[in-house]
Amino acid sequence: MDYYFDAFEKMLRLRNLAEGTLSAYTVYLKCYLSYISEMLSKQPEEVTWDDLRDYIFYLADIKKISPRTINGYISQLRFFYLYVLNKPWDPYQIPYQKFDTHVPEVLTRREVMEFISGIGNLKQKSVISLMYSSGLRVNEVCKLRYDDISREKMSIIIREGKNRFGSIAILSKNALEILTKYWVTSGKPRGWLFPGQKEDTHITAATARAYIKNRTAELGWKKNVTCHCLRRAFGTHLYQSKVDILAIKHLMRHKSLNSTVAYISFGTSGADTPISPFDTYGDRKL
Repeated sequence: MDYYFDAFEKMLRLRNLAEGTLSAYTVYLKCYLSYISEMLSKQPEEVTWDDLRDYIFYLADIKKISPRTINGYISQLRFFYLYVLNKPWDPYQIPYQKFDTHVPEVLTRREVMEFISGIGNLKQKSVISLMYSSGLRVNEVCKLRYDDISREKMSIIIREGKNRFGSIAILSKNALEILTKYWVTSGKPRGWLFPGQKEDTHITAATARAYIKNRTAELGWKKNVTCHCLRRAFGTHLYQSKVDILAIKHLMRHKSLNSTVAYISFGTSGADTPISPFDTYGDRKL
């Protein structure tokens, strides 16, 4: 099976897919090749549509993988068939799965304040503050460099965001104050803003998620707080502050207005100069 795996990796690199897609597709292919080898004793070219359908049932019934994630496996199979096996892919034979859409968890302003204000570790507090106050995605905050922070323009340069688009994010005054304290007490790092444990590395998304998980446990909350919850709260709180939805789209760096609408729970539009919701807590010390 090494040949197929090597050919798959080569085509992934040739397509220059996003880092997250590369990682996920690699894991999915390992699972698939292991299944057809151990369970079917077949080569990929010998697999039938019935075999593929049984594999999807295996993912759902045995491995208990969610429909949304199974759709990722299906996308990987389609890529494998088209680009490695050079065989046609029939979406009517292996359709994408329907899945339930739940109302997302949205933290209130008070909950965000409680979540951030009590964090003792300045590095963790800075990471979490930036995710909320600037609406940064977890990978965006992990990859920040010192030069990406502009005090003069009160902005943050996102050099490689989602879909590989560079962009500019708003910089909160309160977050900058926290970030400055962290930077001074951490030896004033000039490379990666949040260095990892190894030399010339940055913290990983898993590390940032652990910050959120540990803080949630510390508070004793039963809520499913994630990094994306903070980004969602950023957009929702802007809307509640009557910031125009087109301005929110720009601040959240969405390509489509439909993506922005998905973040909005309630409120009315219309405001003058947008400010980060992290700066609407008065003079309370963080």
